[in-house]
Amino acid sequence: FTEADGLLDDHVQSLAEGPNGTLWIGTPSGVFSYANGTFRPLAPDRLLDTPYRSLAAQDSALWIGGSGGIYRYDEAGLTSFVDTTRRPLPPVRSLAPRAAGGLWVGTRAGLFRFVDEQFEHLEGTRSRTVLDVLDPPGGPLWLDTQDGLYRRVEGRPPQPFLDRLDGIVVRNLFRDRNRNLWLATDGAGLFRHTPAPFDHFTTADGLPHDLVWD
Repeated sequence: FTEADGLLDDHVQSLAEGPNGTLWIGTPSGVFSYANGTFRPLAPDRLLDTPYRSLAAQDSALWIGGSGGIYRYDEAGLTSFVDTTRRPLPPVRSLAPRAAGGLWVGTRAGLFRFVDEQFEHLEGTRSRTVLDVLDPPGGPLWLDTQDGLYRRVEGRPPQPFLDRLDGIVVRNLFRDRNRNLWLATDGAGLFRHTPAPFDHFTTADGLPHDLVWD
């Protein structure tokens, strides 16, 4: 599908599927829906001609993030949660529903936790650009940043994951039904991390020493 088919912008930056099967499309020219063979702009009086890089479907709501702020679209209409002209927030790069409720908001200045209409910086992420976030039920939280992939266990700061990924930019994260973690990279192909039956703990996790005798 291109502009010749009714899409108003051939540069597509994000996709999300609503509960009714509608496909939502984020572009530099705004947000559009695709249903029954037709593309339609969402709230053209408010969102048109503004780039929205991130979309996330949560229950019956669609979350929208970009340089114009953060919005939620549901049966009540379009609600603005951050008006960047009044309450500046770094440009949004990624959105992801939180397993515990609320939303994760990835920006050029780290990861924010959005709960009860309040934004809180996640410790240990302020200097990182967060490209994608994955928060599966049961954890852990995965952060895809411009300086590597990080894993966070609840209550601890994010820790780098796999030295093998040093220097590789991961663009997107996905976990399949078998709990495999898939990494889409910028020029290094596709990686799959298959969870092992053992967890690995080191001094980075609080262990007093990496030499364990018993």
